[in-house]
Amino acid sequence: MNARLFIFILFIGLSVLILSETARRYYADGDYIIYTTDTCDQKNGCFVSSCTEGDEDCDKTPYSKVLIRAQNAPQCVLSMTCTDNFCSNNKQCKKVLCDNQTVDKGEECVQ
Repeated sequence: MNARLFIFILFIGLSVLILSETARRYYADGDYIIYTTDTCDQKNGCFVSSCTEGDEDCDKTPYSKVLIRAQNAPQCVLSMTCTDNFCSNNKQCKKVLCDNQTVDKGEECVQ
């Protein structure tokens, strides 16, 4: 077997191993972050859409942003059926407070 063929086969083998490990971590272990929202308790910095009241799609309901690892997320997050404040009793949830660094385009902070 010549050296080029050996290197090519080795490269393909390593690529398959790396891809299979990545897929296992992502799909089987749930090793990724879910970005979602939850109701805001109004004590902390809340987010609100910066739309004009009266617009058809305008929703001025305050919300908080939530980061949670998929493996620690309650089933309601994965099925998108959570009720209000699903994150309040979950220590794995990380609520993001609204400030100049965390507000995105189309959002405002409400105190």
